[in-house]
Amino acid sequence: SNSQGARGHDFRAALQRGHRLGVIACSDTHETQPGMSGLTCVQAPELTREALWDALYQRACYATTGARILFDFELEGVPMGGETFLAPGTPLQARVEVHGEAPLEALEILQDGRVVATRFLTALDHVETIDLGPYSGLSTSIYARVRQLDQHRAWTSPIWIDPAARANPAL
Repeated sequence: SNSQGARGHDFRAALQRGHRLGVIACSDTHETQPGMSGLTCVQAPELTREALWDALYQRACYATTGARILFDFELEGVPMGGETFLAPGTPLQARVEVHGEAPLEALEILQDGRVVATRFLTALDHVETIDLGPYSGLSTSIYARVRQLDQHRAWTSPIWIDPAARANPAL
């Protein structure tokens, strides 16, 4: 499965342009092959249409290449898809929890498109809090991705951090 769209029109390019969007998975072709496309996974408090739409709106979602991987990602207590304001120098702690269908091979944390932490794994399950160092004070996005030994993958929606001194444009 290809995680990149047309050049300049993929998820990473959208993040670099400053877009704040959640990760979903879908087929990028018009072929009808059930079970051959990725899965959009939503973290909702209940299984209702309203709760699912609310969770998607809050970007509380992640994508897989089709495997039923369970994946959770938080940064300083902020869930995937969230936004927060932090003072420069604040220590960043990322909490990841992943449960694979096959043994996990690698877990990576990415900040602004660059890998900032890597764990090489051999188990089905992994839970860890990872120290990412002090917050630089610049607006940034951070997300996690995981790869199983069978090459299935999953990506979380990012978490965005802005400097605490900057006014919130949403207010």
